Amino acid sequence: MMPVSDRVGRLASALCAAVPFAFGLVRAVRTGTDRRYLWVALASFVGSAMAVAAARSHLSNTTLVTATAAACFVTGTLCAVLMAMILGTRLNLGIVIVATGFGLCFAASGWLYAATRVPRTAR
Repeated sequence: MMPVSDRVGRLASALCAAVPFAFGLVRAVRTGTDRRYLWVALASFVGSAMAVAAARSHLSNTTLVTATAAACFVTGTLCAVLMAMILGTRLNLGIVIVATGFGLCFAASGWLYAATRVPRTAR
C-alpha cells in the first residue's frame, strides 16, 4: 500500500493538472462555442506528460524532480502556444499569459508526481 504522503502527493498532482481543463471547460460553457482553451490545455498536458515520461526512469533524487518540473513548464508552455497558433490565435501577450499559467499548473503537477516517484531513501 502506498504511504499517505504519496497518495496525497498524487491527488494534489491530479488537482493541479485539472485546473487548466477546468478553466477551458468554464470558458466553453460561458461562451457556448469557444473550446480553444480545452485544446490548448490538452496540448500543454501532452507536452508536460512527455517531459515526465522522459524523466520517469531517471528519478532517483530531488534534483531530478526539480529538473522534471522545469521541463514540464517549458514543454507545456511551448505546446500551449503552438496549439493556440495552430487554432488561429496570433502570438500576443494574452496567449503567452494563458500558456504560462497552464505551463505552471502542469509544472506543479509534474513536480508533485515526480516527488512521489523518488525512492524514500533518496528523499
